[in-house]
Amino acid sequence: MKKVLCAVPCYNESQNLPNLFADIADVNLAEICDFLFIDDKSRDNTSELVKVRGFNVIRHSRKLGYV
Repeated sequence: MKKVLCAVPCYNESQNLPNLFADIADVNLAEICDFLFIDDKSRDNTSELVKVRGFNVIRHSRKLGYV
């Protein structure tokens, strides 16, 4: 089965990520989607939370914002 790539931009989202992870699990989205989180140099532990859950993450070396 082919999967869809879901890119998830994030910045300081550590408080919201647990709800997102629960939603992904509730509807089995990981079966049809590969997730890539793009962390815009968060000051919290956003990247670490994503990694612990087993998702791929790219962390910018500096904050890029909207480009």
